[in-house]
Amino acid sequence: MINIFTEMKKIIFLLLIIPSIVYSQDTVKIATYNLLNYDEDIDRNNYFKLIIDEIKPDILVVQEIKNQIAVNNFLDNVLNYNSANYQAGTFILNTNINNAIYYNSVKFSFISNTPIPTISRDLNRFRLLHLASNDTIDLIGLHLKSSQGSTNQYTRETQIDSLRKITNSLSNPYFIVLGDFNIYSTNEQAYQKMFDPTISTGKLNDMYTFSGTMNNSSFSYAHTQSTRTRNFEGGASGGLDDRFDMILFSDSLIDSSSIYLLPNSYIPYGNDGQHYNDSINQIPNLSVNQIIADALHYASDHLPVVCKVVFKNASYLSSIQGSIDYYNSNTTINSATIYLYNNGNIIDSVESTNGIFLLNNIPFGEYEISIKVNEAWGGVNSTDALLMQHEYLGIINFDLFEKKIADVNNSQSVNSTDALTTRMRFTNIINSFDLEDWLIENNIIEVNSPNQYLNIKVNCNGDVNHSY
Repeated sequence: MINIFTEMKKIIFLLLIIPSIVYSQDTVKIATYNLLNYDEDIDRNNYFKLIIDEIKPDILVVQEIKNQIAVNNFLDNVLNYNSANYQAGTFILNTNINNAIYYNSVKFSFISNTPIPTISRDLNRFRLLHLASNDTIDLIGLHLKSSQGSTNQYTRETQIDSLRKITNSLSNPYFIVLGDFNIYSTNEQAYQKMFDPTISTGKLNDMYTFSGTMNNSSFSYAHTQSTRTRNFEGGASGGLDDRFDMILFSDSLIDSSSIYLLPNSYIPYGNDGQHYNDSINQIPNLSVNQIIADALHYASDHLPVVCKVVFKNASYLSSIQGSIDYYNSNTTINSATIYLYNNGNIIDSVESTNGIFLLNNIPFGEYEISIKVNEAWGGVNSTDALLMQHEYLGIINFDLFEKKIADVNNSQSVNSTDALTTRMRFTNIINSFDLEDWLIENNIIEVNSPNQYLNIKVNCNGDVNHSY
């Protein structure tokens, strides 16, 4: 005999959990990058691979790509060199420096590429379908006329007139315009017309608010060209002093609660605001490590620009299998507890078994991860204290993670006090630091695959030479 009260309880339970399991939000990363006359050569691919591995874009719109062979080269040898998730949208040849789009096929499918003719180079309207939410998004890639002077300014203005005719007529309110605008001042008509609400609908929104000439030290945080102070491989020189590369957003992406720009996610990647008229790899770069700074310097004369857009009502779920190893070695951390956070809230936690863990039914998106290692602290000795002192004196340069490891007194810098405190710890004068005994290399993870593998690297606080 069926117990009606038991069955009702089951139904109520299902009604409560189904929305939290089926519907979640998916945070996607969108980037634009001028690749600097990219063709079939593979000379710069190793630099691009390092950059793409760090950015991990779900949508990438590029400029200055020569032809279909070049499109395939970047897809096969940069984006998919250790993956098969990226695909290229339909490429349409226009000049010898074209626009192209790449996308993560786990999250998106390609719909169309529609050229927008202008007095100079074509713009390209790319349309993608977000698979989990079934929402479409339009991305208009552009590369406006370069150089200063009234004639070039007028050409850019007419190109923006062509753009506004399209954005004013779009039925889809979720659109992004991105690329190399080559605009030198907010006083240019090309810039002003993009944001003019009196021209009808279809205006755009800029995440940075300033006025005047872009080549100004006050705007150094926004600059995207040039990554070099000397000319090579055909790129511009002079250091970072222009804001040519931008991502601009429709009103709906600012105001909507279903598809929207994630606040504070817009960045010119690698720009720490401290390299005005200087090379991006001039030490120190406070935004990226030196390997990435060098890659940005040699790959292109432009920096990529990155943002995050949230698709609400997405339905991706992932199983995450992972392992925990000591940094810079193959030593497995056998016993630990892994905590997964979203916006400060614990989503899940699990105990590892022999260094292996499994998290199930995790919605796609970006998470913070923390670990409580259930093993003894160690690996710290006089060599580590000496290295800290050398870093403080400028004899050597730690990378970002090593600086975090060395800052045992949590002062946000490495100094002689850290070296002294470390000596006191390994000589048993003190038995703890101001921080946890164990640090994680990267506490931000992007869940973007139905079956995802995650290798977590940890390090004992103070063990800057990773000798544990």
